[in-house]
Amino acid sequence: MKKHLFTSWLAVGVLALGFAACASEDNAGKGEPKKTDTIPLAMGKPLRGFIDSTVYKTSLASPAKQSRMTGIYGNISSGGTGIKFFFDKDEDYVDNVGSSGNGYLYVNTGTDASPSWQQFGSYGTYTEGGHTYPYTQTIDTDADGNVITALFHTRYSSVRLTNESYKIRYGYYSAPSNGYVSIRNDQRQETPGKAMRLANYGDYATATAEDNGLYYDFVLNHRSAYITFMPYAAAGASHDALTQCKLWRVRISSDQSMAGVNFPVNDDGFNIQTWPTGGYKYIDLYCSNSSGLSSSSILNYNIATSQTAAKTNGAIMVLAPGTYTNVKIEYYVYDKVVNNLHVFTKEIPTLTLASGKNRPIYSELKCKDYTSEYFTSYHMWGANAVYWNTGIGGPYHNWQPSGNNMDSGTPSYVIPQFGQQRYCSNVNGNIAGHVDAPAGSLDYDAPTANLMEAYCRQPCYWDDEPFTYDGHLFSGRMWFLKKSFIAGLYGMSESDLSTVNGSGKPTVNNYVTSTSSYASGVDGRSAGDWSQLPAAQKVNYFYVLPLGGYSSGILTGMTNSVNSITYGCYWTSTGLNNSTGHSWMLYMRFYYSDYKMNRADVSMISSWSYNLNGTRTYGYPKWPGETQTYVP
Repeated sequence: MKKHLFTSWLAVGVLALGFAACASEDNAGKGEPKKTDTIPLAMGKPLRGFIDSTVYKTSLASPAKQSRMTGIYGNISSGGTGIKFFFDKDEDYVDNVGSSGNGYLYVNTGTDASPSWQQFGSYGTYTEGGHTYPYTQTIDTDADGNVITALFHTRYSSVRLTNESYKIRYGYYSAPSNGYVSIRNDQRQETPGKAMRLANYGDYATATAEDNGLYYDFVLNHRSAYITFMPYAAAGASHDALTQCKLWRVRISSDQSMAGVNFPVNDDGFNIQTWPTGGYKYIDLYCSNSSGLSSSSILNYNIATSQTAAKTNGAIMVLAPGTYTNVKIEYYVYDKVVNNLHVFTKEIPTLTLASGKNRPIYSELKCKDYTSEYFTSYHMWGANAVYWNTGIGGPYHNWQPSGNNMDSGTPSYVIPQFGQQRYCSNVNGNIAGHVDAPAGSLDYDAPTANLMEAYCRQPCYWDDEPFTYDGHLFSGRMWFLKKSFIAGLYGMSESDLSTVNGSGKPTVNNYVTSTSSYASGVDGRSAGDWSQLPAAQKVNYFYVLPLGGYSSGILTGMTNSVNSITYGCYWTSTGLNNSTGHSWMLYMRFYYSDYKMNRADVSMISSWSYNLNGTRTYGYPKWPGETQTYVP
């Protein structure tokens, strides 16, 4: 956060800054400063700055030009919110805090035609009257210890401030005095509502310091634009699961170059005649201590419980003022319990950001919750009852990065046992033809292997739509053509799809006789990107979810180690030929890269393949049919 004032020559300059609110918001920060030190006097007049223009005006005998500025997001005045700026001790080297270097405050001791920019603020100390002082030191703080007035000194005794007024620029290193600033594409804010190191990310401000006889008074005008991102969980079934997640990163992208290029500036602010090209068309704001994501990441941003709660949870980004088109905002939301990270997207056709203003962007995060539909439907193949009997134990809610484990100390007999209604059928595969699952079992009405192959052989698509499930965040869907549409393509009836085998009509494999562990031609068949399919065609599709499966009482496959996979399986009603231990099933895999799902494939396999150790004793959710369809 920032706010800056100045000093005078070799030793003095009273700067004050801590700013007040701004941007399209009705703010006017009016904090009560707390006096913390006596201002040491030195040769020349010091520069004195103020936390906001209201304080500045009341200190003068005559009205001064009001300037609005923008730093900690939250309540600034009764009924108002915005950004308040303060000196950043680490970046401005206040009280000798920060690594060795110089501050970002520049005074033009020359002329407009021939400027001579002098840098104020530095790491280190000077001695005056037998006392040692930091080159930059705190004068006033607010009740929370934020620096609202600071004293900046220059190391050079030849620099004296004697004119009636001086122009001031504030920004990263010497860039503002050279006529440009660069917006960083990788910004960071570890503390909700409190942005540090803004100058480092491209914050730029100007002012005119005027001699009042005792001090050079001024108030900085911030010239950059700011967005405060405030996502929150919408009311509904997904609310509680989302509020236990963390915000790891916000990315904004547009048609325009946004970072990594030089934006021209002058004493009046940004001077963009032609928008620069090159650099990056996106900016990442990391709400963490690092740009990576691991078990050691410090993640302090909870997804807010409401729009009101989001006001104290803002993530502040610095941008160049101007108009951006085809803007996409991506919120990377992380569920640390299950090690899943998923992206919620908000799109804005045109976004205009004004100089020195803050644009609050509230984003309601919401997704479907499927717990009631599927969580208690898992079952072994051909079983007459679901996997868990609540009178004995389960289903459990002990989620971990490895999956949903049984509670500690749970006895093994809670898992389905041989002879129980919950246990799989040992019927010999294919003795009954295309449907081997016993009548009355949970798989009797599941698709036959023939119908499932027909689904997989047609064009299928994936998307990374997030969803909540048993209190946690997951994502992914696989879209298949409806059987009525497939039948129409081949001039067949829907019932024919369950029984007819033949080259391309629309199946190839003969499951009544085949003993292969996989279906030729649909083993790892790549799925397309759902977003690329025309909307007019999407009405012909339905989707199913990757909900993993139970092995020895542990639900695996839904949690994701970074750059790994998640999967989903559904039983068919067809057993593997001449087998009492394996059956055919749909197997879907979803792949991740750079923390995001980026591709998927489908397979028609027997439970014998792919090292699933899969026998009929695996518990998969009940096939939902074509119930989940496209809604424009």
